[in-house]
Amino acid sequence: MMELFIIGSGNRILNDYLPMLKYLQSKNNIKVVGVINRTKKNCEYLLEEFQCKYFSSIKDLDIKKKQGNFILSINHTVKDKSVKELIKKNFNIFIDTPLSKSMRLLRKVSKKNLKISFAEDFFGSPITMKLISLINQNNVNKFEIVNKNFTTNYHFFSIIGQIIRKEMLNCNISSRIDGDKKIVFDKISYGKIIFRSETNLIKQNNQLEKEFYFSDFKNKNISSKNILDDIIESLISTDDEFFNYLKENIKTNIDITNSIYLKNKKILKIIGLKNMFTNWINSILNNEEIFLTPKNACEILFLLKTASISRKLNISMNPSKLKLIQYLL
Repeated sequence: MMELFIIGSGNRILNDYLPMLKYLQSKNNIKVVGVINRTKKNCEYLLEEFQCKYFSSIKDLDIKKKQGNFILSINHTVKDKSVKELIKKNFNIFIDTPLSKSMRLLRKVSKKNLKISFAEDFFGSPITMKLISLINQNNVNKFEIVNKNFTTNYHFFSIIGQIIRKEMLNCNISSRIDGDKKIVFDKISYGKIIFRSETNLIKQNNQLEKEFYFSDFKNKNISSKNILDDIIESLISTDDEFFNYLKENIKTNIDITNSIYLKNKKILKIIGLKNMFTNWINSILNNEEIFLTPKNACEILFLLKTASISRKLNISMNPSKLKLIQYLL
């Protein structure tokens, strides 16, 4: 069993982490022993649920080096400060996204011999895993994946990281903004493999419009909705315990015909979080490989920054030829 501290108590902790942690603690996989939050009132639901201790600051903890394991889910404006405190004490960290905007901090974290990973749901999502499986099974070397407001840019870029892996920066990026429509258009090319994203700058409330498509797959078009339906059907047929737990404990406030579909999307998101989280735990307990390391996160962040430069200069850019710029960001 691993002892854990939670830093933060916002909606991400309440809606995504809490059901996962309750399940894992009921299975004696983890034990939440403390919550760190500036305001005790805001985290009382965690203190009550896990019957753990409250701390107002990391500095209040009396833990030996390399014996602390932390979930960090706080506002990005103060996140960097907490990360620096935690790595200074040589603690293991599961950091919530969006991760730091500082390439320098991520490189510093990468050099630390610590177990640090990121709560990137889409990196560990069953949908992403299924997509990669389809690509590998059919030996596809020419395809296009299109993102239609399915995620923010960061999450979509993390999916690219899962599929491309070591060659992630060896691409051409063309990015622009349609000011009138308030949409960012990204095109990331790896030869015959193309990723396109059309992300609305204005937050979309209609979850049904968030989709991505896999095309030119033996003349087929496969949407994330198709993949989601297949995965849910498989989880039901295998009587998956965690899926059943979430189905009973996750509620949706949307009383519409598509509420079951939206609830299933939410469940797969939490399953993706659990995949990342349990991988992090196993990497600490059994010295296993981590799915998403700070080095991977650096590459994802650099792709995002390259896309930002591309849209400002209105030119196509190759990140692998700009590696020196990483040290200036």
